[in-house]
Amino acid sequence: MKTLTWGIACFAGRELTPPPTKESLSMSTTILTVDDDRRFLEIVKCHLEKDPDLSIVGQATDGEQAIRLARELQPDVVLMDISMPGINGLKATKLIKTEQPETKVVIVTLHDEEAYRMAATENGADSFLCKKTLLKSLIPTIRQIFAKGPKKAPLVKQ
Repeated sequence: MKTLTWGIACFAGRELTPPPTKESLSMSTTILTVDDDRRFLEIVKCHLEKDPDLSIVGQATDGEQAIRLARELQPDVVLMDISMPGINGLKATKLIKTEQPETKVVIVTLHDEEAYRMAATENGADSFLCKKTLLKSLIPTIRQIFAKGPKKAPLVKQ
């Protein structure tokens, strides 16, 4: 038996490997969904639950709640509606990205106009999806923003 520098015994002459990192484990991508329409939140939840690599860790119905839950839960991705009571999704996105730049924010909205896309970009969103095409494009978009690595992914137009 020999001892490695960590002070952990190693049996049968086999080397111990360093502790696994989050990237090396096949951990699921954690998601916070934010929308003032509870039926829409349920539709998104049902859709995402079909993928074992995705895990919804929280749901919020307004921007203030989204900011609080993002701080508490530290999700990998926030799916954010724009039009909500109180703090809207654009302002909430800006605050979340300021505090947690590593968290990816995907704007999910009915507003498909270019002005909303520009506002999403200006507030730090990583991607923009229209609710009309959401079920077809949501999971591929989540995978795409993580495939880009640590740099900010370009705003995806779906």
